[in-house]
Amino acid sequence: MVNMRRIIITGVLLAAGIITSFWFFNSDEAKIKRQFKALAELVAKDSEEHQLIAAANARKISNMFSEISRFEIPSHSISRTYKRDNIQAHVMAVRGRYSAISLKFHDLQISILEEGLAHANFTAYVELAWDLAEPVREVQELICRIEKIENDWYIKETEIISILER
Repeated sequence: MVNMRRIIITGVLLAAGIITSFWFFNSDEAKIKRQFKALAELVAKDSEEHQLIAAANARKISNMFSEISRFEIPSHSISRTYKRDNIQAHVMAVRGRYSAISLKFHDLQISILEEGLAHANFTAYVELAWDLAEPVREVQELICRIEKIENDWYIKETEIISILER
């Protein structure tokens, strides 16, 4: 009797743990966080990167954006809209200028506004290096508007909120 009760309690707790972990790791917030982690990994570059790998990474980065995406930098009065293919070309151009790139996201806060629409607020730390020059470090606070299309999340708008001082 006691052994059966323990088996049932253990089974219920195990099932609750599996359901909770499945819900947590497959929630929309978790998917978006994984996407930003993947974005940081794809943006990262070292001096030994081959051109084919660079092109593949640029394609993967552009595929994280909507067919048409908007980029805004209010402090410089910049507001531009790009198609996905143009994003890939810009990523290739920017990555080609530097020998090493590092991107890290901190304080990532995701808000699901309604079904299929989310906002992500975060601080981006970027380090860019040329071959012989001292690396340049930038810190930017951003907000991204993200939309869900066919169970995948795509960045629709990116806006620099403020430039943080060191």
